[in-house]
Amino acid sequence: MTLFAAIFFFAGLIPGFMALINIYHAVEARNWVATPATITATELETHRGDDADTYLVTAEYHYQFNGQSYTGERVGFGKGSDNIGSFHEDAHRELSRYQSRQQVFTAWVNPDDPGEAVLYRNIRWLLFAFQMIFMLIFSGAGAGFYYFGKRSLKLENKARELEQKHPEKPWKWRQQWQQNNLKSLSSPSRWFATIFAIFWNLVSSPIWFVLPREVSSGNHIALVAALFPLVGIGMAIWAIRLWRQHWRFGDSELLLSRIPIDRGGLLNANLQLPVKVPGGIELTIRLDCIRKTTERSGNKRSTRENILWQNEQRIIIPDVGGSYRLIPIRFHLPADQPAATALVGKSGIIWRLHISSDIPGVDYEASFELPVFDTGLAADAVAAADSIQFFKAETGIAGDPSRSGVVIQGNQYYFPAARHKSLIFGLFVFSSIFGGSGAGMMIAEHALFGGVFALVGLLVFWGVLSLLLKRSEIRLENGSIVACSGWFRLKERLRLPSFQVNKIWIKSNMSSGNTKYYDLYLDDHNGKKHTLASNLISRRDIEALITHLKNALGIK
Repeated sequence: MTLFAAIFFFAGLIPGFMALINIYHAVEARNWVATPATITATELETHRGDDADTYLVTAEYHYQFNGQSYTGERVGFGKGSDNIGSFHEDAHRELSRYQSRQQVFTAWVNPDDPGEAVLYRNIRWLLFAFQMIFMLIFSGAGAGFYYFGKRSLKLENKARELEQKHPEKPWKWRQQWQQNNLKSLSSPSRWFATIFAIFWNLVSSPIWFVLPREVSSGNHIALVAALFPLVGIGMAIWAIRLWRQHWRFGDSELLLSRIPIDRGGLLNANLQLPVKVPGGIELTIRLDCIRKTTERSGNKRSTRENILWQNEQRIIIPDVGGSYRLIPIRFHLPADQPAATALVGKSGIIWRLHISSDIPGVDYEASFELPVFDTGLAADAVAAADSIQFFKAETGIAGDPSRSGVVIQGNQYYFPAARHKSLIFGLFVFSSIFGGSGAGMMIAEHALFGGVFALVGLLVFWGVLSLLLKRSEIRLENGSIVACSGWFRLKERLRLPSFQVNKIWIKSNMSSGNTKYYDLYLDDHNGKKHTLASNLISRRDIEALITHLKNALGIK
């Protein structure tokens, strides 16, 4: 890792050093003397590359200084060909015009060494910026590789030491789980977002300089490349948002009653807010059980997080004095989900508590990774206590069916179309990228790959249309439950007497980002499954909706 980091670091220093040398020469040339010169030859060399062509203007010119004749070949400061801006093309065009008209061109001569001259002494700021960006990217990446490699090795050694010290207590293998006060993940997330945003914008920024020339030359497909710097702008906004949250709220802590938290038991904790926030603010508290998976295909590695289980609460912050808040949090953990992986690494199970609130000015967010493990104590506690009281130990206000996306009017439950705008927008962007890339590849005569990309884009776009247009309705009339759905008009899909309803239940079939989406089902007395509604959010609110339906139908 050290050798790899050193290669990146010193490779980045080379263009940075060249940029500084060119600046030095340009500043030095400010004292050179303007001297008439005759252009005798000029040429624009084109160097073909796999991705793009580069250019180099060359020239030969004669001039006299202090009665002596000299021949010069330096056009500008800097060596080698490039395609940053249009300097070489413009210089060649101008020099060719002066040569054909036999006009005198101004050369700048070093009075201390008249044999040294240059035709263009101005600094090429675009080239300088590109070289410095290259240096920052590669040297910064090398320094980052070295730092994070050393830090990762140090953490691994510490984790190995803790594992040997506590072989039967995996919750003690992680440094941040040594005490009952868990630090928020805000700080590492904030720095990761900042570094990643800077790196992405540095890498993609040259596109802004190359794109206008490509589009003006008729290469309109190159507009697809504008997505990369636009994504960089989004990442910069994300990083700024995290820093604003930090300046407003600081980093929160979660004070656990005990470590570890028992799988199937009760999360008993207090959220400590470092600054005073207004009373009456609503906190949304979401608990996720996540399976992290890392897969390798050739030289590429991809990591994804799949939400196995999710539940959430809403808590109203009481209006009390003090410089910080202690907010009680009680969550029942399911016994049928896996325990946490002590050292996740590339793959494993993560239990994550996410707390957020829409506060005027700057929203509040904090996340914590929880040590959820099997100790056997949870099963004993549930067996010894009344299970109903055990579940009542949870905090949070009661579930609200309207928060799941349903509009209730008497015995009518209406699920409008286009109620998940952020999901629709995200899928639309995804389908546009794949569809546009596929169309571009097919235009460039890469029909096979282009067709696959375009097909994926079309399939995702079909999902976008479904979310945008599909609506559902549940009605309770004359002792029966009626379910309707459709895109442009509602069509009756189910009509069933209440005594033939066996159960109403939910199942998650999709998750996007940090949100899990559920479908609402009904089983009739023959065991046949019917879909009542799709893409509902918030497990607690949907369970409140189910209770509402059961009470209305008279079902136990």
